[in-house]
Formats: sequence, structure tokens, C-alpha cells
Amino acid sequence: STQSTWGHSECLFFSWYSLVYATSWKENAREMTKRTRLQSVQPVADADADAAAASESSLGYSDPSRVKRISFMLGLLTGAGIGLQLVAFWTWTLWPLSLGLYITSLALFHQSEFWLTAIYREREIKEHDAFLLHNGSEYIIALVMSWVEFAIEFLFFPSIKCYCSIVVLGLLLLVVGHAARIAAIVTLGGNFSFLVEDTRRPEHTLCTSGIYAYCRHPAYFGFFWWGIGTQLTLQNPVCTVAYAVVTWYFFQDRIRYEDAMLSTARFFGSTYEKYRTEVRSGIPFCR
Repeated sequence: STQSTWGHSECLFFSWYSLVYATSWKENAREMTKRTRLQSVQPVADADADAAAASESSLGYSDPSRVKRISFMLGLLTGAGIGLQLVAFWTWTLWPLSLGLYITSLALFHQSEFWLTAIYREREIKEHDAFLLHNGSEYIIALVMSWVEFAIEFLFFPSIKCYCSIVVLGLLLLVVGHAARIAAIVTLGGNFSFLVEDTRRPEHTLCTSGIYAYCRHPAYFGFFWWGIGTQLTLQNPVCTVAYAVVTWYFFQDRIRYEDAMLSTARFFGSTYEKYRTEVRSGIPFCR
């Protein structure tokens, strides 16, 4: 690809677009937070405001201002990613497209986790990080390592960042993986949980319809391929292999544990065992 220098117009447009997107995300977060609070806490008189605040705190609500700050930052990243993609088409340069797709996908993934939790699992907003940003130290290390690899290769080995076909393949995996995860959450609705539950709730039912008719663990399938897609989009050969290996072992262990638990009598017993033999997990070489 050809090297291009950004002009003042490109930088101005990039900055403006990022700010517009960040502002829109912040407004959406404010409305979602307000709606969640209204659904959970009945309006009270001014004299009872302190008692209501204490009650809200005991339920473990996330700080609304924190939600808005995170949404603002994710919106800023989304706008920055889209701005980079537009700059790529403007200058006919591949690396802004590659980096822009990655940034946009990462921001939209975490923002969608919060929105879906707010819609289908409001209770979990009170219990853990609904943005899924604090996904363990391993997740943060993996992100940082991918950024380091991209920077090193871009600066010292730019020739390996010039394959448009790899970026297209990465984009395809990003779309398919994210769509599968969203479909999994929407299909299960209120029965979906980000945590592995070892106790069957009265409303728990075995879902074998929708995307679950074709894939036993579509949320894991989606995250697995989405993660690999992020590294293909960045054209990171080392992290592509590392992500694939690490996430495969993680989901293999998790799927084995969940399948064993769901096959017990306290969950779905032989019904789930039959379902397990008929429908694949969605993770390669993990039956």
C-alpha cells in the first residue's frame, strides 16, 4: 500500500466524527441508565431520598456517572474507528482501515454487552461489570499484547500489514462472531447469564430452537471467532495463533464443565445428553 500524509482536513474530519459518535453514545447511556433505575426503584418523596439512596446502594447498582463515562469513551472509540476507516478510503491506505475496523468492533462489542444486559438481564447490571471490560487479567494482557504486536510490526515490518484479503477475512469473522453472540443472548432472553450457574432456577428451560438448533454454545462460538477476527483484522500473525490456542483451551474446559453439569438430574438429565449428541458445540474439535 502507498504511504500518505494526513492533511488538516482529514484530521479535522476525524476529530469531529469521533466527538459526534461519543456524544451520541453518552446520550444513549444516560437514557438507558435512567430507564433501568426507574424500573427498579419506585419514585419516592424528597423526605425519603436518603433511604432510597441507601436501598439502591445495597442492591449493588453501578454508578450511573461511571456508566456514562464508559459509554462516552466507547462512543469516542467507535467514532475514532469509523473515522479511521473513512480516512483509509480517502487516502487509499490499508492500515487505517485495519486499525479502524478493530477499534470499532472492540468498542461496539463491549457497548452491546451492556445494552443486552440492560434489556434482558437487568439484575446482572447490579452484580457485575455489564460492559464485560473487567474480563480477567488474561483478557487485558491479551489486548495489550495485540496492540504491542501491531505497533512493532507496523513500525519495523510494514510489509506484513499490506494484505487486504486477510483484513476482509477478519472482518467476516468479526461480523459472524458478534452476530452469533447477540443471537445467543436474544434467543435465551432472561435465561441468559454471563456467569456459569450451578443451580437451576424455576424459569430455566432447555432451549433447542433458533441458533441453539444449530450450535450448542453460540455465545462461546461467537466470542471465539470474534476474538480471532480481531487479530486477523490487525494482521497480527503471532496473536492470531495465540488467541486461537488460548481461547480454544479455555472454552474446551468450560464446555466440558457446563455439559457435565447440564446433564445431571438437577438440570436436564438425559434430555440434555440427547441434545448434546445431536448438536455440536460450535468450537472446532470440541464435540
